Amino acid sequence: MIQDFNLANAHTPRRPQGLATEMSQSLRHALTRAVMIELTNSAAGVLLPVHAQPNARQDGIVGIHDGRLKVAVTQAPEKGKANKQFIRVIATALGLKRSQIELVKGQTSSTKTFAVSGISQAELQSRIATILKD
Repeated sequence: MIQDFNLANAHTPRRPQGLATEMSQSLRHALTRAVMIELTNSAAGVLLPVHAQPNARQDGIVGIHDGRLKVAVTQAPEKGKANKQFIRVIATALGLKRSQIELVKGQTSSTKTFAVSGISQAELQSRIATILKD
């Protein structure tokens, strides 16, 4: 004799609670911190790799993309207008002057490199970490 199986009465596994959840959250946090941006020193200053996203809904630092700081701007990529906006957004977010940031590579590419002067590599890394934490 075959019994009818009622899905309404079937037991569904519960989400893990307690220690397992805490460990997964701390592991996720550790992995997020481990994926940092590789900054390098040069004669022009600290080189900051950026993944640029023009035509975004709002300006801001979005996160990390392929080991680069992901920055979004609302400006369209026309006649260098978006590049100027990327400099404004980065300067504002990092608490720097616009004159401290210069686009050195990727004028027409989504992968750009900016030289940041007047700040140490460690201080820049610290400011980026603070922004990404929020």
